[in-house]
Amino acid sequence: MQPNSSESAGDRYLAVLENLTANTLDRLDLVTASDVHFRDPFNDVRGRAAVRRVFERMFDDVADLRFRVVHAACSSDQGLALWHFSGRLRHVRNAPIEIDGVAHLCFNSDGAVTSHTDYWDPSGPVYAKVPILGSLVRLAKRRLAVTAER
Repeated sequence: MQPNSSESAGDRYLAVLENLTANTLDRLDLVTASDVHFRDPFNDVRGRAAVRRVFERMFDDVADLRFRVVHAACSSDQGLALWHFSGRLRHVRNAPIEIDGVAHLCFNSDGAVTSHTDYWDPSGPVYAKVPILGSLVRLAKRRLAVTAER
């Protein structure tokens, strides 16, 4: 994947993510710095090999995975992307999963991603589907929610 002068670093990286499969993980190396930092609610890793393991695990855990960028705004050194993720959790009775989140991206002067931080709430889409834990999450949400009476 050769950089296109009319395409921003953010466009190139997000296109790789939207089209990523378990068989195309090598494409991440073309758009990330060797010391890339990736963080989300479950992971905080550095380096291409560690980031690759995060994505390998994601493809192992989620069937029919679909990642779509809803909106993005990127400059030469950073960007924000609203995204939608969906699929089925293989290890939780193939439960459907849908997550909306935001990614903060940082780019070096060569246009490679140096940092990717995902912000999303795992309590509903993930924790609530796990037996026993899901009941506790739902109870906590009910107890903490603002109601018309309070």
